Amino acid sequence: MDTEDSRRPQAPDTEASFQRFSTDRLHRDQRFEYWRHLHPGIRLDVPQGRAAAGYRAQLLVATTPQGVSFGWCQNDDTLAHFAQATSDFILISQTLTGEARLRQSGDKRLRVTRASGFVVVDGRQPLSSLAIDHSLLYLMLPCDHVTALAPSSIERAKAGAFSLDENGLTRVLRAHMTALAQEGERLDPAAAGAALRSAADMGMTALAKGLAGLSAQWDQCHPETLYHAARRLIEVRYADPGLDVDCLAKALGTSRTALYRAFSGRERSIAQTLRRVRISRACALLACRRPPHVDRLAYECGYLSAASFARAFRREIGVTPSQYREQQWTQRLREPGLD
Repeated sequence: MDTEDSRRPQAPDTEASFQRFSTDRLHRDQRFEYWRHLHPGIRLDVPQGRAAAGYRAQLLVATTPQGVSFGWCQNDDTLAHFAQATSDFILISQTLTGEARLRQSGDKRLRVTRASGFVVVDGRQPLSSLAIDHSLLYLMLPCDHVTALAPSSIERAKAGAFSLDENGLTRVLRAHMTALAQEGERLDPAAAGAALRSAADMGMTALAKGLAGLSAQWDQCHPETLYHAARRLIEVRYADPGLDVDCLAKALGTSRTALYRAFSGRERSIAQTLRRVRISRACALLACRRPPHVDRLAYECGYLSAASFARAFRREIGVTPSQYREQQWTQRLREPGLD
């Protein structure tokens, strides 16, 4: 028999919280050991001829109870050794800056840069990585999950690191991970858990089918999926003046027709959604104590001229940027404690 407790909505079974770590707050001699402690599945060393004192690094990370981890990392030159006792994971990483020089079994070598795209490494396989001026986004998936859902990728990774094919899904995954790095700390645990589940699902699908190519599948996927993927891409790339329907379709590996179909019946069209995201960002900047000059503001929000920005702003908000700024200051002066 149902009870009140059994009918009550249950809490999400996967929650996560984002945490930020930095060596800057520690004494110079303690920094590298602290950084080692944060990476139990990888053995870290400073490169030969370098001193550990004064080591600088930052990490933003979130992990679910199921062992899925997302992170953004930036660090001084570091030597990493995989195949440790706790290296039971598949690592999907995207280099943002600098490079990583991989040395695999059989003395096979691979240079990884931003242009390499997503690189997949089996943490259980012998591999050393020398990171130079390096920052990256990464997704760490438990090996047993990957073995169950993407066994072909496990077999491929045994032979060494490899890159995922660049297609619609990997571009959306990259945009999603970029958004996680930018917004993750603002999410509550349930939302953070949902965001990590989405990243894990996309990463697992990319691993399962990455060698076959997924771009064409966007035209057959559910419009709801494509809509949210396009929205996420707009929110990440709104500052690009060239972002339009053609650019979105190309980035997602789909057709204009499929993209228009995904937005049909929505409150806003593709162009209206892009304008809303850009103007929302402009409003946030105008509300700052020292907003950018209008030319700079237009550029940061994806407009090539102050005039086109002002027209779009008035169409969306109903007033000019300067009038909006004045309204914000008037409202602020009326707040308690500012008399």
